[in-house]
Amino acid sequence: DSNYTIFRPTTLGENGFVHPIITFGPGILTSPSFYTDLLGHFASHGFVTICVNSLWGGPGAADNVNAMKTGLDWMIMQNSQAGMYQGKLAVDKAVAMGYSLGATASVQLSSHKAIATTVVIHGHSTMGDPHGPVLMITGTSDVIDDMRRTLGTLTEAPAVLVALPIGHLDVLTEVSSGGRYIPTITAWLRYWLNGDQGDRRSVV
Repeated sequence: DSNYTIFRPTTLGENGFVHPIITFGPGILTSPSFYTDLLGHFASHGFVTICVNSLWGGPGAADNVNAMKTGLDWMIMQNSQAGMYQGKLAVDKAVAMGYSLGATASVQLSSHKAIATTVVIHGHSTMGDPHGPVLMITGTSDVIDDMRRTLGTLTEAPAVLVALPIGHLDVLTEVSSGGRYIPTITAWLRYWLNGDQGDRRSVV
């Protein structure tokens, strides 16, 4: 589909491994190319990411959530259809993740039955009813109160909010190679989805 870009491991299903799915929503005026380091890194750890090519609705717009949900549902469907993904996806271990508009939509999508954990990168104020644990990352120079309000709605599952001394537009540096977000988010995903405690110290 021309509305999405997929990042996946070079080899799928090696030794019977089934790959968790990430549905990723970008920030406004950004495209998947802005997140190549982040999503490519996840692919190297066995995750298959379907990234919306662009989101244009305002914070909390239904179109943003629908775009991420459509991508996730399509990816889940591939597990039962003939093709490279058949039988190779962990359809009950999906991740909702995004930055800015995509982060806000991720919170709203966290109630999807396939979502096992949610990662919110500098989102806006919204509400969620997550199935699984939520990692929320923001900056002290961002609108941190928005994230605090969102945190207060996440009463159905464990949720943690952390902040670095950075602003909203600094995020694209932090999700690039050498940024501080990549190891923490990776450790979070591996811990909650794969039971990997090898780098537990990096899980916030």
